[in-house]
Formats: sequence, structure tokens, C-alpha cells
Amino acid sequence: MAERRTVAVTGASGGVGSRVIRALATFISSDGDRETLMRHHRNVLAALVATDIEHIVYMSIIDIDVDSPLYYAPIHRETEILLRDTGIACCFARTSVFADFFFTTFQRGELSSKS
Repeated sequence: MAERRTVAVTGASGGVGSRVIRALATFISSDGDRETLMRHHRNVLAALVATDIEHIVYMSIIDIDVDSPLYYAPIHRETEILLRDTGIACCFARTSVFADFFFTTFQRGELSSKS
């Protein structure tokens, strides 16, 4: 049986703890152009494959359709494919938490295709 490890950060609202949380969040989440995001996603996937992790939950987006005009759609679609190809059990949380942001930003033309 593989050893399970948990990381707990105490004092996350203090000076040191909050810096640790920000550093962890920087590794986990990224933003930027398509190449930067995909490089980051591939690096995280490579690190996961090198471990004995049993299950991955990926926070994707609702619209990953090939015909989607949303800039992030191909990024999340490709990442989901890469995750499936790892052979590690995974599920995709296609969250709508940012749906309002994406819709209003896309309406203003700020998220049109950049690649």
C-alpha cells in the first residue's frame, strides 16, 4: 500500500504561512498565453506521473468544445486529453464558477482567440 502524504499549512493568514500558500498556489495555478499554460500543465502532469498518485481531480471549464470561441477551451481540452493519456484515474470538474466572468469578459472582446 502506497504511503499517503498530506500537507497542512498552519498560520496561513500570517506572514510566513500566507507566503507559503501563495507559493503553492503559484505552482498549482497559472495564467498567460497558450504556450505558457500548456507548458505549465505538462510540467505538472509529468510531476504527477513520476509519483504514485492514484487519482487526479482537474478543475476544467464548462465549454471545451472544438468550436468554442473561448480562448481557454483548447487549453483545457488538451489538458483533459493529456490527463486521460496518463493512465491515472482522473475526473474533470467542469466548473461554472467562472462562467459569468468568462461570458462578460468575452462579450467585451478581452478573451477572444489569442493563439
